[in-house]
Amino acid sequence: NFQYGYKQAWEYIKPNINKYDKVVVENRFGEFGQFTGVPHLYFGYFGAFSAEEMQKRVDNNGTKIGKYEFKYVDWNQEDYSPKTVYIVSAINPRAGKIYDKLKELTLIRNTDFTAQFLIYETVDK
Repeated sequence: NFQYGYKQAWEYIKPNINKYDKVVVENRFGEFGQFTGVPHLYFGYFGAFSAEEMQKRVDNNGTKIGKYEFKYVDWNQEDYSPKTVYIVSAINPRAGKIYDKLKELTLIRNTDFTAQFLIYETVDK
């Protein structure tokens, strides 16, 4: 079950990936957000971007590869960006300054049915 949910999250957003200009994936996971993962490696493996794009990644306050950002999401520091999808640890519910600009799409559960990731998209309100 280690880092379970990243593949399921990718499979959920993949059919609509072209409608997003930005994909933000939180690297924290676990029941208490106590683990830090390497989702950029998984998303690359799942085919979100090429090996060439991966080699051009920028590591600064997280990892950025094209339209994908892998980082800790602090809702109080996050700026609103239209056409953005967020995959965050389930212990990181929407809050902060963009609270009213997020729509929950789904909850990814672990194999033991505990909440693992929440997926949100930005909306204009």
